Amino acid sequence: MDLVMAQIDDNGAIINQGDLGGIETEPFTDVFVFSHGWWTSADRAATEYGTFVRGCDVCLNALRATLPIPRDDQLLPIGIVWPSMVPAVLGPFRNIFEAFSYTDMRSRAELVAKTAVASLLRRVWAVGQNRPLRIHVLGHSMGCRIACQALETALLADSKPKDPSDPASAPLVRVLPNIRLNVVLFQGAIDNNTMERVQKYGILSAIEGLRVLVTRSDLDGILASYPSDNLVHPAMGAKGPTVATFTDSFSHFFDQMGAASVAQGFKYADVARRRETFIVADLTQLHKTDRQKNPGAWGGIGGNHSDIFCSEVYELTAGFLFPTN
Repeated sequence: MDLVMAQIDDNGAIINQGDLGGIETEPFTDVFVFSHGWWTSADRAATEYGTFVRGCDVCLNALRATLPIPRDDQLLPIGIVWPSMVPAVLGPFRNIFEAFSYTDMRSRAELVAKTAVASLLRRVWAVGQNRPLRIHVLGHSMGCRIACQALETALLADSKPKDPSDPASAPLVRVLPNIRLNVVLFQGAIDNNTMERVQKYGILSAIEGLRVLVTRSDLDGILASYPSDNLVHPAMGAKGPTVATFTDSFSHFFDQMGAASVAQGFKYADVARRRETFIVADLTQLHKTDRQKNPGAWGGIGGNHSDIFCSEVYELTAGFLFPTN
């Protein structure tokens, strides 16, 4: 897969539109839109996207004989690079300001999602007006907020809810007739109730065929002290979604939770055969093993928050995105 970057400025504008011309011209069947989280420089984002894409590439190549995975030239991965750090001009005091920038960066993430990323998604699914297309929206940490908010904004731009207090009452099936949507949230820094039908990203529960994969871990040190939006709900990536997400009979996620435990050596088959629309993958056992093998890497205050660049997570992702028929 050839990775393309979408570089976004502080005002929510894509500054390298020319690099994204392949959206309209390449014969792809699957588009991946991946967003990084807070406190990530452009260089680090490029490195992490490259690592993830290479790891997935190896995994997908190995599984093509088993799973319905398209050819490499049919896959278009796009990495969102957004300004998630305070300005470099702050010099030696930058890290101090960085540590207290969470609330500001959360607001910026939502701005970026509502502007650049939402417009990018609408540009992608305009291609899907003429042919079948799968769009995979992925995020890590605060990037999960960008993933969900961008989808929410883009969908509402094309379909207004019948009930203003219930975003999920929008007639969304007609908006995306040729498109299938997958959402993957790695260690999400979003409140764990946000996909309930009447909550912040409730519109996602109304899209026929949309599937969600969420990872969580007891060893995520960052999300253990997550500052929630309303000071009540823990992070999705710490505790997983609420029970109420799956108990509303009007929701597409009603009675649709599937669970997977990811340990060392995890393979795709455990998730590829599942038919639930919402999969919660617990990475705690994998993280315990990784911490035992390399305590210096994962024993700090952040814990295993960024422990997603490994074969088990690539297998999990492949099995979810390309399930067996």
